[in-house]
Amino acid sequence: MRGVVLFVLVCIVSPVSAEQGGINQQTDLSGTSIVALDYPNEVNVTRIDGGGMGIQVQIDPSKNVSNVSWVTQICINSGVCYPPVYNQLTEYNESWSGSIEVQNQASYVNWRFDLSHENDTEVVRVPEMGFGWKVWSTCWFDGENWGGEDFGAIGEGCLSPDLGNSSTDVSSSNTPLSFPSPVLVFAALSVAALSYRRN
Repeated sequence: MRGVVLFVLVCIVSPVSAEQGGINQQTDLSGTSIVALDYPNEVNVTRIDGGGMGIQVQIDPSKNVSNVSWVTQICINSGVCYPPVYNQLTEYNESWSGSIEVQNQASYVNWRFDLSHENDTEVVRVPEMGFGWKVWSTCWFDGENWGGEDFGAIGEGCLSPDLGNSSTDVSSSNTPLSFPSPVLVFAALSVAALSYRRN
């Protein structure tokens, strides 16, 4: 049993495999109630208080959509991804819009949509599984490389418009670490504690 616990801990603490940074993702809208989307192709988060991101969603009026929830997830340069947040969009002339705050040091924003239709209690997810969209920030770290138009070549940091040409440090060393999710760490410690009590 101790071997299993050790294996789980090693898997959790190991850095997550890197993906190619700076490449945005989008899902196919065919067969959905969404006609078109309007959103930025990058998120500027170099200000001290971070930045923001807005979105506009065009819905097919024949689909009788009564509610659009923009489910966002923010991942930061240390490798941590925060839990998804449900953002209710506001309708105006069959267009739904909203915005979110994105903190400083964000690598990218993932999202999907949850659509509710009139006289139907079922929520339709777009896409059905996972997140269908990803937009990278103007200063990102993908687990191996730094990038983005605001990435500063001097040190491992990002240029901040609020600080002139100074660099905002985004790591405590030359090789940033990818930290495990707090939830996974808690789960691993719980398994270890149960195993210890049994022995």
